[in-house]
This record gives sequence, C-alpha cells and structure tokens, in this order.
Amino acid sequence: MPPHPTLSDGSCLSPAQVQALEHIENDFRAAPELLQNIVRGMHKAMDLGLSKPDQTLAMLPSYIVGSATGNEKGRCLALDLGGTNFRVCEVLLLGQPGRYTMQQKKFKIPHTLKIAPATQLFSFIADGIHSFLEEFATPEERQGASCSAISLGFTFSFPVVQRALNYGELLQWNKGFTNPGAVGKDVVGLLQDALHTRGIEVTVTALLNDTVGALMACSYHYPNTVMGAILGTGSNTAYMERMSRITKFDPLAVTPGASAPKRQVCGEDEMVINMEWGAFDNEGNVIPYNRYDRMLDVNSTNPGCQMFEKRISGLYLGEIFRLAILDMVRLKLVFNGRISCALETPYILDTSVISTIVDDASPDFCEGTPVLEEKLGLQFTCAADRYIVRRVATLVAYRSARFAGAALGAVVLRRDDRLARSTSEEPLTLGIDGSLYEHFITFRENMVQSFRETVGEDNMTKLRIVLTKDGSGVGAAVAAIMNREGKCL
Repeated sequence: MPPHPTLSDGSCLSPAQVQALEHIENDFRAAPELLQNIVRGMHKAMDLGLSKPDQTLAMLPSYIVGSATGNEKGRCLALDLGGTNFRVCEVLLLGQPGRYTMQQKKFKIPHTLKIAPATQLFSFIADGIHSFLEEFATPEERQGASCSAISLGFTFSFPVVQRALNYGELLQWNKGFTNPGAVGKDVVGLLQDALHTRGIEVTVTALLNDTVGALMACSYHYPNTVMGAILGTGSNTAYMERMSRITKFDPLAVTPGASAPKRQVCGEDEMVINMEWGAFDNEGNVIPYNRYDRMLDVNSTNPGCQMFEKRISGLYLGEIFRLAILDMVRLKLVFNGRISCALETPYILDTSVISTIVDDASPDFCEGTPVLEEKLGLQFTCAADRYIVRRVATLVAYRSARFAGAALGAVVLRRDDRLARSTSEEPLTLGIDGSLYEHFITFRENMVQSFRETVGEDNMTKLRIVLTKDGSGVGAAVAAIMNREGKCL
C-alpha cells in the first residue's frame, strides 16, 4: 500500500484517518490471487450452468447458432422494451460488415400502463409500431403494394425462460412493471397477438436480451466476435459456446407454440449463451464480502441475489461509496462528523458522481468537490476531506473494474480453442456496451489491465476489445434476419 502523501495545504492525515483508510483499502483489495479465484470459480459455475438447469449461473441458451458474418442483408424492425420508454427501429443491413442505416422513434410508457393488464400494455406497444410504420413506410407500403410481413427482433430486458428464438416465458416483472396476465406467458405471443389484432403485418422472429444483442451487433462488424458484455447500470455477458458443452440443451425439443428447429446442429457448432453472470458466487464461496457489501445487500430489494452484480455494476457503486463515507463521518474522520439528510439517503449518488471524483486529476480536486458538495449538502472543510473522499471512491471503482476484467478474462479463457486459432491480424473480438465502460475512463483502464493480467500478455495481441453500441437495435435486427435466413434454431 503506498504511503499517504502530504496534503495540498501542507497537512497530513491523522493516525485515526490513516487507520480507517487502511481498513477500507483492505476491504476493497483485488489482489492477483483473488482474480485467479474468480477465474476458477467462474469456470466451475459455467460448467454447472451448462449441464443442469436452475444453477447460480443460469447459462441460458439463446437459440442463435453461429455469429453474424457481416454479409447479412435486408430490412427489419427492432423493438426495445425495458424501462421508461420503448423504442421502435427500422434497420437496413447493407450486406457489408458494419454497414447499415437506421431510423428510430421512442415512445414513453405511462405509469398506468405499467400496472395495467398485459394485453393493454402490448396493445399500446402495437399502436406504437403502427405509428412508426405510418411515419417511415416505404412508397410501396404506402400504396399497399408490399404483401410480405416485416420481421421484427424483440429486445426484452426482463427475466424470461426462452424455449425457442421466438418464444420466451416471462418469469417476473421488474423496473416498476407489474402487468397482470404476463408472468408465465410467452411474451412473443402476447406481442404477436396485439399486432394481429391491430392488423399489422409484422412477424416477431427473434427474442433476445441486451447482452445477446451486443454480441450480435458486434459480430456484424467483426465476425470473429466471441463475447458481448454490458458494463453499465447493470452487468451481464453473453458468449459463443460449443454445442457439445451445452449438455442440458436438447436441440430437438419443441415447445408447444414455439417454432420447430430450422436446422440440425453438431457438437462443434456454437450457440450464443446468455450467462446472467450477475448471480455469480451468490453463495460467497469465491469472493469475500466486506462490511459495505453486506450492508448494501441486507437493505436491497433482493438480499442474497445478484451478488456479483452488486460488486461491479453502476447501479451499486455510488451506494457502496456512500456507505463507506457515512461510516467515516460517523467516526468523525471527515466533514467534522456532520451528517446531512442527503448522506443518509440510499442511492442518492449515481456512478457519474464517482466517475467525476475518480477521473478528476487536479491536485485540489476542483472538479469533483462542487459535484459532491451539491449532492450531499456538505462542505469540504480541509484537504484531508478531499483526499479521503477521492481515495475511497477510487478504491470502490478499482475493485469493481478489477473484478469485471477478471470475469471477462475467465470467459475468454473458457474459449481457449478459439483463442489459439486467433492471430493479431484476425483477433478474437469482445464487444462491450454500457456507461461504465464508455464514460468512466479510470474504470475502463483498470478493467483492461485486470483483463490483461488474467489472459496473459501474449494473448492480448490476439484479442480486440471494442465499444459496441445499440445491441438492442442493430443486434436485434441481425438476429431476426439470421433467423429469417435459417441460421438459427
């Protein structure tokens, strides 16, 4: 641990402040041996999830076999449902890697429709699709000359049990949605019924989540893509796995109401697997919980669940930081022991605040100070306050980035066969989306360094990490067109 420096006003930390910081530094250590434990634990959990249902890592089959080639061509709609708004896109894939055009429109979902019967919600969505088509219809469609239904890829960011590419049963609502009549039902069927009732010639051909979408969008640009990840408010990963390893999956099984398999598969074929890695190590056997992890978990809406996500995703970093600072204030080690109402308010600090604090390179913390003072309603009284606050924020973000990098590395090492065949000219590609990776510079740097340590310096020349945007639009369209072309199950 580096010694704490003389502060900008010439003062030094008190012995009590030094001791408290040392305790926090120990709480948020992410030593190389712990990263290796994450790799081993992740591989074990992946094996269990691929062989048996209802495991900690769900390892959900996506029914997408193979990745995009970049040659996919055609027009398709994409629907993104997962929060305050839903979005309808028209995507035209141009048949060249990474080349496409897109038009889109957002629709705000009234609160009343988030609690209304599911049929009303999906009717509202169908109306939005109809409105979009009216606005962006081709001349042929306006004249009624088009007779074929348009394919639609549906990005649905709620927990589902998927039994075909175009069939998924809702497990539970979240994010403020409680619509009765949907849990246990096929959400593709609910949407398709609403479209049919409205007389809209659109066929839902693919259901996927945002992580699978990120992988598909990236593979349209880079066909050698092996993984798509989300590092933002939430966190998850999808990757390409050999069919021979997915022993719990029966490619010949057909669910009533779902489409029959379009193709035969062999053991060397690859399917996109949605890991749902936020639940990794819920049992706490791999990564030790510190006191702030436990405080956050006990007071969360899902105690004991999504324990890995609670350590690495943007939704929770600000809250872990708040708990640590509140602890130090109560010990009268910062802010002269003054506690504001804001400081006692859970989740008042989002990750953008942490990013501003950590990425502020000025000696006197001039950028981060006003942001945090406004959020917390507290005034920094001395250089020690500023140093401690920045140090704690840095430690929280550092651990998150290190864990994320190790987990990504674990998934890459899982596909050591693909890695061995890759070269610096044709590197294996990882597509990552999300605000943590895109906007939090220090997080990204620390994550990449942890990833480098995990996979090894020699392998880094055969790997490429790229920012992948709009998986819920482009990725959903790619999946729908691949299905239309018979490339999926």
